[in-house]
Amino acid sequence: MLITLAVLIMLLGPLLYLRAQKIPGWAHKLERGLIILLLAMVVFVLLPEVYAEVGIAGLALVVVGIGLPSLLEHSLHRLAHTTHIITLVIATAGLAFHSMLDGAALSQALAQSSHTGNTFVMAVLLHRLLAGMVIWLILQPVTGNRLAFIMILIVAVSALPGYFLAPQLLDMHEGKTSALFQALVVGTIIHGLMHRSQKHQHSH
Repeated sequence: MLITLAVLIMLLGPLLYLRAQKIPGWAHKLERGLIILLLAMVVFVLLPEVYAEVGIAGLALVVVGIGLPSLLEHSLHRLAHTTHIITLVIATAGLAFHSMLDGAALSQALAQSSHTGNTFVMAVLLHRLLAGMVIWLILQPVTGNRLAFIMILIVAVSALPGYFLAPQLLDMHEGKTSALFQALVVGTIIHGLMHRSQKHQHSH
């Protein structure tokens, strides 16, 4: 079943990254490529979409999502790990919502039964493979392997309700509240990426 493949392919992302770590030099190249990919997605896709949906208010929430966790971490050093975990939980919740939309999109694409629908299905599946690797890149250094994989599993299986409740979920996605929430999530994802980049630089 297609939705089963959609769940499994996201879980494949971390496994590919772990495999790359066993080959000298590959993990660094893959990590650098994923950082560039995520930055490109943020700059060319996510931020324009946020601005188109809710304007300046959305961009302001992106800034809040980036800056507030950093402010808390710098001013409350003892709670830095805790605040970052909270940030990651918020980001995971948002990614789970995106995963639900993936499931809904697959359901709608199958209903089309056309060449365009099939192409869109392939695009969604490839997107989920890359998403699994990117999420692992952000989560694993902070949470460790086990918790990171559990959080990715939550995101992956969130596609199931989206697939079976496609009409209701797509209607909910049209609301501005959803767009504002996603803007905040974009900010927390950027924050997580910045945290990972700094950790990576210190390790070299």
